[in-house]
Amino acid sequence: MLRSLLLTCLTGCCGLGPSASTPSDLPALSAREAPAGSAVDSTTWFEFEVVLPAKSACDAQARLTALLAADLPHYALSSDREALGKPGMVVFEPEPHEVGLYTEQELAYFAKGLAPEDFAAAAAADRVVVGVFDFNTLAIRDELAVVSRAFDTVAADCGGWIRDKTTRQMYTPAYAAPRTASLTSATPVAHEHIVQHIYENDGHVRIVSLGMQKFGLPDLVINGVQRSRDVEVQALVNGVAQALIDGVAVGDGGSLDLDVATLSATLMPRGEDASGKATLRLLESPPQLGDADNRLWEIDAGERDPSDRYAAQDRLYRSLYGDGLDDDVVQLEHDAVTDAARAKALARLVEMSETKAEVLANGSLQIKGPFPTTRGGTEWMWIEVTRWTEGGFTGVLGNDPEDVPGLTYGSIVTVTFDDVFDYRYDPIGGPCEGWITTRVLAEQQGWELPDNGCAPSD
Repeated sequence: MLRSLLLTCLTGCCGLGPSASTPSDLPALSAREAPAGSAVDSTTWFEFEVVLPAKSACDAQARLTALLAADLPHYALSSDREALGKPGMVVFEPEPHEVGLYTEQELAYFAKGLAPEDFAAAAAADRVVVGVFDFNTLAIRDELAVVSRAFDTVAADCGGWIRDKTTRQMYTPAYAAPRTASLTSATPVAHEHIVQHIYENDGHVRIVSLGMQKFGLPDLVINGVQRSRDVEVQALVNGVAQALIDGVAVGDGGSLDLDVATLSATLMPRGEDASGKATLRLLESPPQLGDADNRLWEIDAGERDPSDRYAAQDRLYRSLYGDGLDDDVVQLEHDAVTDAARAKALARLVEMSETKAEVLANGSLQIKGPFPTTRGGTEWMWIEVTRWTEGGFTGVLGNDPEDVPGLTYGSIVTVTFDDVFDYRYDPIGGPCEGWITTRVLAEQQGWELPDNGCAPSD
């Protein structure tokens, strides 16, 4: 694929500086390994809400109470908030000012099954009935199915919506139906019951799950992932979540044997060039602001130290899902046309540097940098930028080197600004820009660029 093209510059053709270094300020992994055995806690608690439309006269609390009392008679049921924190069920209707209802802007992120034209009505909701459930986990799936059906039924009868406080999603009864039905299957499908939040955190991308608490299981986190590998990393987190829901036990040292072929469901199938199997480590991790009120386990891909984190993740992805890379190595000399294209790319990066923090926060920036080869030439490779300073860029190597010992896909490298040859920027929700030298080289070499909506920067 041309996005991951490597260019090996012939000796003397560029005259650029030395190889990039490999520093890292990624946070260190936790030293506390997840305990061996079942990941399911003995008890758990979760909260659902029925959100009622404005001026609704529906007695949702009475309806919920009747359904839950009939179907879960072995649990204490109260409307008194003094009972919160005790085993059983508490169903109550708080004052409107006590509940943070979503705005239309928030619904665009958290709503499921609602059309945009429905956001105004949902944002105008003025009543909420809350159910808090403190259960043992011996029959948690069956009991979770009972609770979910009760909330689906009452929301449908009252013309309202359901909010799952463990995932923070708000959805329609119609959206909820297949999700609730899956709870009575042999094994629930993880991605129907959890969400994954990916966001910038102290210069690095963090991914964390929400929703595992309903099953008495820990949520999962990876501190430091490549934005460009979002498909693989979400598949990995979902795969670990599915394994825990399936009942795969944790081994000694926090080890977890993951086999894609045996999972009840997966977001990404095993590739032809992959074994589909890997062993990773799970570590007890301290939560951060905004994380679920739940145990949190960090996924360790097998890194040797933080500077090896992205490379270790890549090794794990390849073992589970296949290579997915198609790096072409091309030997050529630069000419006046490619030099002009490079100057244009650098000029655009100078413009972008005025708002570099916003650029990195709102999209994925890749630059192409030089690395000396053992044969005296220069190998150009793409780097996903994680930090942009006055002097240059630090990021994650996006190619497998052909002739640069000591570096692999996922190595953390640093390149000076003046050494950059090209860039590509993929803003969130918008078309990418860049590939300025890549377009010139494609025309010169007769390559066909993929139609991915990446617009030239004029």
